[in-house]
Amino acid sequence: MSNILDETVSTLQSVLPPVFAGLALDELTDGAINWRTIQNARSNPDIDIPRECFIYSGRKV
Repeated sequence: MSNILDETVSTLQSVLPPVFAGLALDELTDGAINWRTIQNARSNPDIDIPRECFIYSGRKV
């Protein structure tokens, strides 16, 4: 299972720009990853998404 996850992360790193607006995630992934779903996951304490994955500009992520 870890191998599939590692491959997915590697592919996303090679395809996506290093920095982009969170709202662009839907378009950049052709809807495969939804920004609203990521935001919901971030608010769930049972799901651990590292804070280093996000950069803030004021209140915007």
